[in-house]
Amino acid sequence: MNAKDLPIPDNLKHFPLWHGFVVHYTVWINPDGTPDFKVMHEPRRQECFAKNYCHLCGKKMQPPYALIGGPLCVEYQRFVDGPMHPDCAMYAARVCPFLSTPTGRYRAVVPVLEELEHGVVIETLPEVSSVRPKRMAFCLVDHYEVRR
Repeated sequence: MNAKDLPIPDNLKHFPLWHGFVVHYTVWINPDGTPDFKVMHEPRRQECFAKNYCHLCGKKMQPPYALIGGPLCVEYQRFVDGPMHPDCAMYAARVCPFLSTPTGRYRAVVPVLEELEHGVVIETLPEVSSVRPKRMAFCLVDHYEVRR
């Protein structure tokens, strides 16, 4: 089943689609208007943490919170992607090529800091691999803590 065939959860239905993918709340939109699903919109990401918003739909959350990551994320209890509503996270796990495809991978990004137009800087975190782990975990938790 491809992304276009899956029903979109109610919390995500109001977002635009790009090539069949929901351009959700924390997706970076390039100056030319195209989304880059590999880049998080950092001010919105920080807003989600500060206000306990879902990192996909941007709406208020109540437990349980869903987290998605590989075995090391689970082992160290450190996730790059923020908490989500379970239905938003389940949708992402099924449609995101990186999450849903065992051979999924991001393009390798060479620069650690990439300056875009308008003073926007994209930071590539060296500890985050562009190669997908062999397994991905979908975790439900009753609380989370933001750490740097």
